[in-house]
Amino acid sequence: RSDLVATLDRLGTNLLTVSAGQGLFDAGSGLTADARPMIGRIGAVEQVASVTAVDANVYRTDLVPEEESGGISVVAADVNLLATLGASVQSGRFLDAATAAYPATVLGAIAAARLGIARADGTQRVWLGDEWFVVVGILAPGELAGDLDRAAVVGLPMAQARLGADDQPSTLYVRARPAQIDAVADVLPATARPDAPEEVE
Repeated sequence: RSDLVATLDRLGTNLLTVSAGQGLFDAGSGLTADARPMIGRIGAVEQVASVTAVDANVYRTDLVPEEESGGISVVAADVNLLATLGASVQSGRFLDAATAAYPATVLGAIAAARLGIARADGTQRVWLGDEWFVVVGILAPGELAGDLDRAAVVGLPMAQARLGADDQPSTLYVRARPAQIDAVADVLPATARPDAPEEVE
């Protein structure tokens, strides 16, 4: 019981995840670019960070066969993602306003291990989306967003400019005031998609 209490104290009990659900129709489903700022306007919301799926692969070098992606996904994220999740890096640093616009990436713990990268000191590079990206950080294993362990994280400006990413987030992480977490959860679907709240989980 004391371990559980310590874990809850460390991670917090006020994190909500917003993602596209199974709507009645496929057309138009998903979160929109307006979802993040609209959720941020809810009075009891303290932080919002988005993650957007990117159609790209990452390899240790440009000589690795295309089909050997190692099950590593590529995602674009807001620079406040770590603060919102309460996560940390085990080597290097996370993306900031400057590096988010350049070919820089932060690897999840499992992704780094599969790519054979043990440290992020600015000398390691990976082949991502047909160009070289500098590894600026490696995430500590995640407890709240395990999918990031198997991901290469890039900045949203870079992903939109060079990797063909759109402005529709795949997932939004929301920190709300603990005393109002249920009230926030109740209004999130209609806030994220006023036209189709049933398509939001």
